[in-house]
Parts: sequence; C-alpha cells; structure tokens
Amino acid sequence: MKSGDDYKLNFACFTEEQFEEFISLFHISDEHLDNLLAEWIIAVRKNFVRFVPVRLEAQINQWVSTYLFQIVGYVIDELIRRGTLRKPDFNKPLTNGVFYVEGGFIDP
Repeated sequence: MKSGDDYKLNFACFTEEQFEEFISLFHISDEHLDNLLAEWIIAVRKNFVRFVPVRLEAQINQWVSTYLFQIVGYVIDELIRRGTLRKPDFNKPLTNGVFYVEGGFIDP
C-alpha cells in the first residue's frame, strides 16, 4: 500500500520465531478425532476397492483423496456462516492468506 512517499506491505510479516508461535496456535491434538477420521478414510477406501476394476487399482488412493477432500468445502462454508472466515472482496486484490516469513526455508 502506498503511504505518502513510502510503500508498506499489505499482508502479515513474521520473524521465524513469530511464525513458529503463530502456527503452534493451530496445533490441535485430538486422538479421538484422529481415530474417527482414520476409520472414515479406511472405510471409504475399502468401498472404492469393491467397485473399481483391478486394472485401475493403482489410482484408488487418488480418487479417495479427491472424494474425501470434499469435506473441506463444507467446513469452509460452516466457518463462513459462523463468521470465523470471510469471503474475499472481489473488488480488492486478494491478500488473504498471503504472508512473509523472514529467514531460511520454513518446514512447519
């Protein structure tokens, strides 16, 4: 963004330490939920095996992944409904989710 004669970033900038602290806020350890999701994934894969021809078996994991990823859309819609997420303004540059981390390679 232009501010007088200067330009300022219009998105978050983190030091490595700040970024590590930030992502730690989103680490949720829920063994019960992990187990439910693992059971769901296994059940869906077993069902795919039942109807996918043997010659296409190597592609099952890709199809299962795509099928299961559909849940993300429902989660996003719910987060928007609750006001946790907001829809991007189509008349402005999309900077939501853009950030910069100082330092070397980041591997969260």
